[in-house]
Amino acid sequence: MFLISTYLPLAREVAELRSQVETQRVESPAGARPASAPGTTLLRSLPPRTRVPSLLGVLLKQADAAHLSIDTGKYEATALKSGGVTSYQVSFPVSGPYPQVRQFIDATLTALPSVALSELSLTRKTIGDGSVEAQIRLTLFTRESP
Repeated sequence: MFLISTYLPLAREVAELRSQVETQRVESPAGARPASAPGTTLLRSLPPRTRVPSLLGVLLKQADAAHLSIDTGKYEATALKSGGVTSYQVSFPVSGPYPQVRQFIDATLTALPSVALSELSLTRKTIGDGSVEAQIRLTLFTRESP
């Protein structure tokens, strides 16, 4: 029953896909890259490196909108060996009610799609304390400017 219901249709589908791959290999010249190589679209969607100051400004506006202040911070830039991508690790502490910290993180990730939350550490001094201290590390990915 398994052979008829699952394996045979799957084997036909695999044979069709192999045929399509062979057809593509024959039609495209050797060494030619497809028009949309994997990762090309993603790379083009990253902001250029020259926009880092304005992107950090958006980050600060999101903190302000959540009624949090970023008084100190540090960042470290790392250029990837290939692909023209530079990542910026931005670390900073914030203090405030947990819902505001969460609002800030959510709004930042929505406003800046090229940002990833790399690390989050939350500390509450006492159980009844309404405020948390958060150590946040974000990674901002940029591409080389054209």
